[in-house]
Amino acid sequence: MSFPSLNEEKVVHIFRDAARETPPGTVFLVHGFLAHVHDIGPYVTALLSRGYVLVVPELPGHGLSGGEPAGIADFAHYGEFISDLVTLVQQEDDGFPQPWHAVG
Repeated sequence: MSFPSLNEEKVVHIFRDAARETPPGTVFLVHGFLAHVHDIGPYVTALLSRGYVLVVPELPGHGLSGGEPAGIADFAHYGEFISDLVTLVQQEDDGFPQPWHAVG
């Protein structure tokens, strides 16, 4: 799904096991600089197999998100982006069970 952040469209991937009625929680899984979601596929697979709902953003300028490719004027922009993402997720009713965890 995409959403506006930092005056551009950003992309976040949501993974969930539809067969699991009660996930143990939600994990925000963030890739590193100069990477994208495909680089952390083994983590996605492992956490999904344990039933977690996954929120996996494409950082600004990476993967499918807008922005200068592999460019960031200020790393504080990543913090702003994650803050926008958390606000978006908080607005969803029951889609992202607690506890929430973050892995980066």
